[in-house]
Amino acid sequence: VTPSDTPTAAAAAAAAAQAASSKTSRNKSKTKAKRTSRGRAGSDGPGTPAEVAAEPATTEKATKVTEVDDASVEMAADPPASAGTPTGSGAPRARVPRATRPPKGSRAAKPAPSAPSGERAPAAPAAATADEVELDRSQIWGMGDMAIWWLVSFVATAVFSIAVGGWLISNGTYEVFWPNDEGWAVGEVVGRLGTGQAPQVTVGLNGAPLWLQIVFQIPLWAVLVAGPLYVARRKGLSLRDDFGFSFRRVDAPMGLAIGVASQLVLVPAIYWLLFKVTAEQDVSASARALTTRADDIWGLLALGLIVGVGAPFAEELFYRGLSQHAIAKRFGPRLAVLLGAAFFALSHLQLVQFLGLFAFGLVLGLLTKRFARLGPAIFAHIGFNLTAAAVLVWNLPLA
Repeated sequence: VTPSDTPTAAAAAAAAAQAASSKTSRNKSKTKAKRTSRGRAGSDGPGTPAEVAAEPATTEKATKVTEVDDASVEMAADPPASAGTPTGSGAPRARVPRATRPPKGSRAAKPAPSAPSGERAPAAPAAATADEVELDRSQIWGMGDMAIWWLVSFVATAVFSIAVGGWLISNGTYEVFWPNDEGWAVGEVVGRLGTGQAPQVTVGLNGAPLWLQIVFQIPLWAVLVAGPLYVARRKGLSLRDDFGFSFRRVDAPMGLAIGVASQLVLVPAIYWLLFKVTAEQDVSASARALTTRADDIWGLLALGLIVGVGAPFAEELFYRGLSQHAIAKRFGPRLAVLLGAAFFALSHLQLVQFLGLFAFGLVLGLLTKRFARLGPAIFAHIGFNLTAAAVLVWNLPLA
């Protein structure tokens, strides 16, 4: 390594040599310089014109090269001899501070190959950025995780419902299934009175209070949320980076408006066309079975938690977050919207509602693809569900 290769080290060595020369000149009048072992002759003392002319113009410089990582730091030893400056072992050494050593255990980068004289040295290959490394990590999860967690959600819900429902039935609180309409209740009471029994109305699990319905939904929502959370934590980056779980202020008004319009315009138009070629059916039967139990303030509150909080957040995080993104990695983002909507509609296990749920699933998928986040889709889902609940609870003309 030559001084021209390390300008900072050479400058520091020159500065140190100049300082040493000045200090020696100031002390020359007090003490006499001793003759060195290099065989300088003359009795005039150091610094006389005869000696300056006799001694060589320059003295060899001893260099010490220390390699730290890929940097070579030059340590200048004896500066060039000049008038009035003693040389040899008594001359001060100018040392360049050593570069900071890397942390213990870290790998030192290999030095870049040297370039021929007159050519610029080739640039060292750039290390992978943090974003590139994280992108590689985010490729671990896929459709296999989607399928596994979907199956886990249904198995967990079935096991929990059987366990809790069996306990309630064994205590005589509810029956496995019992019609919960008013006509059946009146007929049961009349029949019991006619046979000398106490008037009583049997309640099936399908007519249980809404707070019990929330209890039955807990394992389903828990798994739908736990799946993406586990996948993002163990196989990806985060819910935001992997599945777009983020919100902006515009998401609420925009999403709610789209959800309400989908419920009041899109779904009725689809079934109006369908019933032109098929027999008309009660599409709202399953939803009405849920809303009829909201007969007091607590029932309305429970209904709002089910359709306005639990279902939109859990389902969008799983179906538009994990599922749609996993399908997109395999088949592309456009086909992921279509397949994700079909998967969403089939998962509700409602054949009559399939077309309406599929159409709304397309809307939710397009919102997620367009804005690259789940905020608009979640609020659209909230608006869609709450509109249906309000229409059925208060028997609005739109029903």
